[in-house]
Amino acid sequence: MSDLHPLSGAFAVDALDDLERARFERHMDECPDCAAEVSSLREAAAMLAATVETGPTPAMRSRVLSEIKTIRPLPPEAPVQEVARRTARWFPKVVAAAAAAVLLATGVGVSAWHPWSQTQTAQVSVASRVMDAPDARNQTVSLDNGGTATLWHSKSVDRTVLVTKNMPATPKGKAYELWFQAENLTMVPAGMMEGGAQTYVLHGRTGSARAVGITVEPAGGSRHPSSAPIVIFDLSKSV
Repeated sequence: MSDLHPLSGAFAVDALDDLERARFERHMDECPDCAAEVSSLREAAAMLAATVETGPTPAMRSRVLSEIKTIRPLPPEAPVQEVARRTARWFPKVVAAAAAAVLLATGVGVSAWHPWSQTQTAQVSVASRVMDAPDARNQTVSLDNGGTATLWHSKSVDRTVLVTKNMPATPKGKAYELWFQAENLTMVPAGMMEGGAQTYVLHGRTGSARAVGITVEPAGGSRHPSSAPIVIFDLSKSV
C-alpha cells in the first residue's frame, strides 16, 4: 500500500477518482501519518481558497497551471526521522494542495493528481525559465473551437514553449506535431503533442528559427509535414 502515500495531497483537495478515493480512505485507516497529513493539507487549502476574492487574469491562470506541475509530492518519512527531513517532505505537499485550492476556487477543473515523472518535472522547469526570462516573448492564436494556443520563447534561454487551452482532440491514430521553420523555410520536427490543455517544451533549441508550426500527423510522427500547418506562429511578431 506504500504506493498510496503520494496521493495525500490529491485526496485533501478532492482530486481523486472514486476508485482512488476508496483505496486511499482504506489506506488512512492503517496509516496515521497520511491521516494527519490530509488534515493539515485540508486546513492549508481551505485558508488559501478563502483568500480568493476575485477571478484571476488569463495570465495568472496560465501561470498557476504551469507552476502547479513543479510540485512533486513525496512519500511520508517514518516517525523516527529527524524533524528537518519531515518538514522537507511535508512542505511541498502543502504548496501543492494550496495551488490546487486556487484552481478549484477560480473555476479550473482538477480531474486527477499523480506523481510527476522526471521528464515532466524537467519540462516544467524549462517552461518556467522561458516564461520568466526578461526577454520572454509570446504570441496567442485562437482555435476554431474557442480554445487558444500561446507560444512563448526566449533568446537568452534559447527554448520555446507552447501552452494550449481546449485544443481539439485529433482523429484516432493521429497526433499534433510541432515544427521549427528555418530561415530557408525547411520544417524541422520539434515533438509530438496531444490536444486539451498542455504546457509543452519544444524539442531542440529555438536558434534562428523564423516560425513554429503545428500539423496533424500519424501518431508516430513524420519527418516532413504531410499537410499545411493548422497553426503558424511568426516568431518576429511575438510581443
